Amino acid sequence: MISVAATKQGGQRADFSTVRTHNTIAAPGADIMSANSEGGYRPVNGTSPATALAAGVTALMLAENPDLTPAQTRAILMRTAARPPGGHNPLVGAGQINAASGVGAVVNPPKIDTAPRE
Repeated sequence: MISVAATKQGGQRADFSTVRTHNTIAAPGADIMSANSEGGYRPVNGTSPATALAAGVTALMLAENPDLTPAQTRAILMRTAARPPGGHNPLVGAGQINAASGVGAVVNPPKIDTAPRE
C-alpha cells in the first residue's frame, strides 16, 4: 500500500490533506488542472489528484522496468522523494514524489526479500 498526502505549491502539506503516521509519500494536490463535466478544465484540490499523479509516476516506472515488485516500487518512490526538513514525517511521509528520479532509479532496483516468514 502507498498512502499519498497532498502538497501545495512549494511542497508543503496542503491544509486539507490528512495527517497520518502511515503517509508514504506526497504529491501535488492543490490547483491541479482537471477536466470538468461541462467541457473544459478547472483547478481542483484534493488527495485524489495527488494519488493520480503518484499512480502516473508508478506507471512510468513500470513501463521502464515491468519486473519491479510492489515492494521495490514503494521503496524507489520513498528513496527518490524530495525529503522534507527533518526527514520522514506524518505530514508528507518520505517527501514529495520526484518523477524523474523515480523513473531513473528503476534500472537498479533495491533487492527486497518479500518471502513469507515462518
